[in-house]
Amino acid sequence: EVIEIALNATSSDRKVSTASRMKVFSYLSRPTTEVQSASLILLTCALTAINTLQLPPFIPPIIDEAEVLISYIFAIDFFLRWWAAGQFRFRYLLRPLVLIDAAVVVLPLLLLFLAESTDTVTQMM
Repeated sequence: EVIEIALNATSSDRKVSTASRMKVFSYLSRPTTEVQSASLILLTCALTAINTLQLPPFIPPIIDEAEVLISYIFAIDFFLRWWAAGQFRFRYLLRPLVLIDAAVVVLPLLLLFLAESTDTVTQMM
């Protein structure tokens, strides 16, 4: 009886998990969500362009923080899409557009991590 209850619990957990994943996938696939993502991409491009101008010294750190925040938003979006597409299956990552998304998510976070580590090492010296 205990095994049967455990099997039924696992089956119902899968149904809930699948239903949750489908809801997230449906939300992320809506045109308004796609437009919001595209708007964030354009905002990132604009911030990067503005950051190349001669600006008062207090503005570049604000732009840098905004870019970091947007990178985190892209990372959350990427991992939610990956989870919703099949609970983190590696096969999902092999799609061409997903590879581009992965590069867009991983590279800025990697550069951020490397910059922080370099700053930490520099401060130690």
